Amino acid sequence: MSSRRKKKFEKLIQLHDELQEISKDMPNGIMSSTNEMPLIDMFEIDEKLEIKIYIPEFDKEEIELGVSDHILEVHAQKKETSDTYSRRYLIKESRSIYSRKISLPEGTAPRELKAKYEDNILEIFIPYKKSDTFKFKVS
Repeated sequence: MSSRRKKKFEKLIQLHDELQEISKDMPNGIMSSTNEMPLIDMFEIDEKLEIKIYIPEFDKEEIELGVSDHILEVHAQKKETSDTYSRRYLIKESRSIYSRKISLPEGTAPRELKAKYEDNILEIFIPYKKSDTFKFKVS
């Protein structure tokens, strides 16, 4: 990974940490665990970006991924069943919809994205593009 790309990624992590710190003083803050955003870990390993998202109680068929302009969108929605309609909830804290948008670092190749969902963890793997290097002779 180039040092320029690494610096931008580090700035993004720093901004995230600052937002978490600011939101501690806010009731149901923007980064609180009570909102509907799934928890994520995003890191680089072996020249690829790996994202782990905790999305409990969904089937993999209920999870959709999309990428547009280097923004990864993760959307999960429970399918309604006849059993769902016959229930009269007294308390319902489980989520039926999760949605999250994640900015991907520069240089990733989102068209080569691979994902798997196992044990309530969605794992997404995105390789970095190979940079083209050219040498020219001056005449």
